[in-house]
Amino acid sequence: MVQMTDVTKIYDSSSTVALDGINLTINEGEFVFLVGPSGSGKTTLMKLITGEVRATAGEIVVNDFDMVKIKRRKLPRVRRTLGVIFQDYRLIENMTVYDNFIEDKDYSNGLVYITWRAEEGNWSYDNLTGQWKLPSLDGGKSASIILVFKVFVNGTLYNNATSGVGYINVTNSSDVIKVYNPNLTVEKHSLTPTVELGDKARFEIIVKNTGDIDLGNVTVTESSHEGLVFDHAEKADLWDESLVNGKHTWKLKGNLSVGAVERFIVVFNTTAAGNFTNIVIAGSNKTENRTSNNTTRVVSSNFTISKITITPKVTVGEEAVFEIIVRNTGDLDLQNLTVIESKYDSGLVYLRFVPVKGNWEHVLDDDGKHKFTLLGNLSIGDSASFRAIFNTTKTGNLSNTVTLNNTNSTNTTEVVNETPENNNTRNYTIPEPNIKIDTPIIEQVLDSEWVVVEKDKTIIDDKATGNPLIALLLALIFIPLRRFRK
Repeated sequence: MVQMTDVTKIYDSSSTVALDGINLTINEGEFVFLVGPSGSGKTTLMKLITGEVRATAGEIVVNDFDMVKIKRRKLPRVRRTLGVIFQDYRLIENMTVYDNFIEDKDYSNGLVYITWRAEEGNWSYDNLTGQWKLPSLDGGKSASIILVFKVFVNGTLYNNATSGVGYINVTNSSDVIKVYNPNLTVEKHSLTPTVELGDKARFEIIVKNTGDIDLGNVTVTESSHEGLVFDHAEKADLWDESLVNGKHTWKLKGNLSVGAVERFIVVFNTTAAGNFTNIVIAGSNKTENRTSNNTTRVVSSNFTISKITITPKVTVGEEAVFEIIVRNTGDLDLQNLTVIESKYDSGLVYLRFVPVKGNWEHVLDDDGKHKFTLLGNLSIGDSASFRAIFNTTKTGNLSNTVTLNNTNSTNTTEVVNETPENNNTRNYTIPEPNIKIDTPIIEQVLDSEWVVVEKDKTIIDDKATGNPLIALLLALIFIPLRRFRK
């Protein structure tokens, strides 16, 4: 501890006031830097602490020694509690010192001794005493060694060395080293974990200084982005962008302070469906490179639309029925599906529609086109369908085309002047979902032939065997036989 109270120093030879009314306290463990211009009294203050000069006035206490009243013969006791590195050599030129040694056993746990080398002088290491020894040191000469330690922890670490002659410790010298642990983390987050093919995939890159020293030359490089095509960066005003060896690189303008976080967004175009991983590498002038990645799933919306003619052949004036089926063959649910009756021949007149699967809504738009909208989503792999029913007003092959998202499907009904003959017709019933149709219904039979089923009329299969007259005669004969038996 150093305590100065109202200290003044005036050099008698020149009447120069070097210090005037100085008050100073340095507690144990403190680091104090004394700065000032040449001639401001820095050297004088240091000499007052070591006892090389005495104060003109005031009080000075160094490690419990009164430096104003202390006798000169007791100054070595004070100096043994101090370690001083002088601006110049303090060598005794007319004497030789024998049996010099240096001992270095007092240092922080975070330091591990590795090796040493002689800087000046003929030094050797004594394994028994753990000391470096120099047999003699001539007057006016100096000798030194360098000790090498490995650092395992960060923080302020000390090393206290002792030197002496023979078996007498002459002085101690301590110094500290500030050990830093620079560290950098980089994270990459997908802002679009799932994106539709053709849309843009966005990733946020986050760089953080998690060490205890400022970092310079912080860079981020897009290392790999297979399946993704770089488009641009966003919120990157603090970064300088460049293209290095075909890879996009961003360099932070200025340093990244301890605990500071910087981020920006990179945007990519999606050109194919699948799971694509994007990798970035970040580094600085004090850290090794760090790597981060994230994955985005690019999905495609896809569908099929088909139009089936339920009535491939009808008579003029009968109804032509078409079934429109939409199936989701993509990777995500479909929304806002709208089927448009984009084109149909003049011989077809729209009458109504019948939902078959799904909840459909019908409107007539400003262009006079019929639009059928599926209410709700169409799940992956699922289908929805409805039937559009037309009146036929002329003969011929009449086509009908529907459109869904620029995808067309067309089918044709043949309209003739008389009811088509069909010797293999069957009587059957197909339920309609919650809709009663009073007009003739045209439905497909199992063997892909067609039949007209009129309301309240029974169709007799012409393939039935037997003759009605023979059946009548048999009945007349059978009745008398029964009566005769009675």
